[in-house]
Amino acid sequence: MFDWLKRLTGQGSAPAPKAPQLTAEPAATPAPSDPSAALPDAQSELRQALARRDVPVDTRDGWLVDTEFDMAIRAELLEVASAAQGTRVAIGVEIRHPVFGETTVREYVHSAGDTVLDAMVSGLDRWAQADYVVLEDVFREQAESCLAMVMDGAATAERPAFRRRILMGPVQHFVRRDPDAAPQCAIDGEEHSPFCPCCLFTSGHEAFFPVVSAPGFYAIRLFAARHEDGEISADCRINGEDFEPGAEALRRYVATWPGEGFTFRKQYVVAHDAAHLPPPDRGGV
Repeated sequence: MFDWLKRLTGQGSAPAPKAPQLTAEPAATPAPSDPSAALPDAQSELRQALARRDVPVDTRDGWLVDTEFDMAIRAELLEVASAAQGTRVAIGVEIRHPVFGETTVREYVHSAGDTVLDAMVSGLDRWAQADYVVLEDVFREQAESCLAMVMDGAATAERPAFRRRILMGPVQHFVRRDPDAAPQCAIDGEEHSPFCPCCLFTSGHEAFFPVVSAPGFYAIRLFAARHEDGEISADCRINGEDFEPGAEALRRYVATWPGEGFTFRKQYVVAHDAAHLPPPDRGGV
C-alpha cells in the first residue's frame, strides 16, 4: 500500500524537505445578532458533543480540557446563514497541546439543519466522531481509530535522524446514487473501496510528502467532491490554512472517479513527530 512512500523516502540521503507554504483562510463573517432570540453557545454544544462520546472534559480559563489527553479545545459560532432548507452555520474550533508545539490547530465546521441548534449539533457531533478521534490517536502508541504508518528518516548534513507518524482518520463518504456504483480507486494496482482510509491522502502523495517529512505538527483537512453536473471541487487545509497544492491533487484524483452524479469524500489526517514510538514494522510496509 505504501510503495509510493518507500520510493519517495529512499535512503534518507536527499536534503530535508521544507515545510509547506500555506495561505491563511479569510476571516469568516461574524454571526449576525438576533435581538429576538439568543443563539446557542458553541462551547456548550461542543462539550455535549464530546460527552456523547464519553470524552472526560473539564473547564479551565474559558477552554474545555480533555482530562485524559490534556488537550484544550474552544469553539465559536462564526456565521449563520439561511439555506434552501433550514439554516447553515460555520463554527471555528481551536485545539492546543504542548505536543503541537507553537501550533494551534484550527478547524472550520460547516453544517446545515432545520434550526441553528440542529445545524450546530450535527456539525459538532460529526467533528467529534470523525476528526477529534484522530487527535486522540496522536497520544496513543497504538492508534485505535486511524490507519497509522510510522516512517524513519536517516540523518543528513541538514537534519538529524527522525521518526514521523501519519494518522489517516475515518473517511466520510456520500454518494447520491446507487452505492454499488460508488467510485473505486486503485493504489499500487490494488482496488480500494470509497471508505478506504489511505486513498484520499496517498492519491496526492507528491503534494503531501513535504508535510509528511517536515518537522512539526500538521493537521490536514481533505475534501473532494463531484457534483451532479460533473463539476469537480476540492478543499485542502493544513492547521486551518489553505494548501492549494493539496487541493489541486484532490481535483486530479476526483477526475479519475468512475460513474456519475453527486458524491464526496472527506477525511482528517495528522502528521507528527514520533521519536517516542517504536520503529516501524518493515515487513508490513
